[in-house]
Amino acid sequence: MSNKTFQELNLNNGFLFPAALEDPVTCRLVLECILGELVSDLTVKVEYTKPYNSEFKCIRLDVYAKAVAEVSYNLEMQNRNEYNLPLRSRYYQAQIDVASLEPGDDYNDLKPLYVIFICNFDPFGLGLYRYTFSMHCEERDLPLNDGVKRIFFSTKGKNEDEVSGVLTDFLGYLNDSTDSYVEGSPNEKLREIHNRITELKKKRDVEARYMHYLYVDKLIEAKEKALEEAEKALKETKDALKEKDDTLKEAQKADRDMIMELIEDFAEMPEGLHRRIEEEKDTKNLKLMLRAAMRADSLEQFEEKIADLL
Repeated sequence: MSNKTFQELNLNNGFLFPAALEDPVTCRLVLECILGELVSDLTVKVEYTKPYNSEFKCIRLDVYAKAVAEVSYNLEMQNRNEYNLPLRSRYYQAQIDVASLEPGDDYNDLKPLYVIFICNFDPFGLGLYRYTFSMHCEERDLPLNDGVKRIFFSTKGKNEDEVSGVLTDFLGYLNDSTDSYVEGSPNEKLREIHNRITELKKKRDVEARYMHYLYVDKLIEAKEKALEEAEKALKETKDALKEKDDTLKEAQKADRDMIMELIEDFAEMPEGLHRRIEEEKDTKNLKLMLRAAMRADSLEQFEEKIADLL
């Protein structure tokens, strides 16, 4: 959880990122910085839950934008590597597509979609600033042209000579969203993004939303910690019970073995009696059988002494 004031936040912050990109102009400028192409006017929804079916896992998108040119963009800011981005991006794409068509629509009505994860780590370990994935035929160099691109950006890239300075400047800005950083960049789009974020940070109502966000985040953290401690205590209890159960079973086995040995000293154990002793689960009954075996001189005496148990 962040301890920074609202004015100190970097753009990579889980609150500031969607709050800033809720502004369609800021969102468009960000997309132009990272994609290296012009983007038409946008309508934007942030922290947007895609409705589908209550029986299935739903998704909440950091930023979902739709352009006048009928291109959709899903942008997610990732500060922690949970090692699930390939499958997560697949699920996001699927749910966005499902919600894109209405009954009677044709599959050709599906519009181009960009699923974008901006990562504060290297998601694939190759040192790239940008990893772009689209469907291709494995047998030939043939694109599927299904209109979907999944792109993963990394602030930890090292291949500056393969990408634009606009992209690297923006990715650097995510972790250092300050006046001094922007002053050292010739990127005009980045300057405009920073100016808009600076103005956003002056809004008292947005700062109040941030304080509420911190409060809720603190509650969630406390609940997660309590749940973790409860799960740990439950595991310890289960382990203790298992250990106790194992000890009990070992003690019962020792009693059975001793009963068998004592009886076999003076008689061959009948199969039915052998089975009855093996199946006895009550520790008290086993102790009674053991005492009876220790005091008996014959199989008949043993059976007589434990008659009530048979």
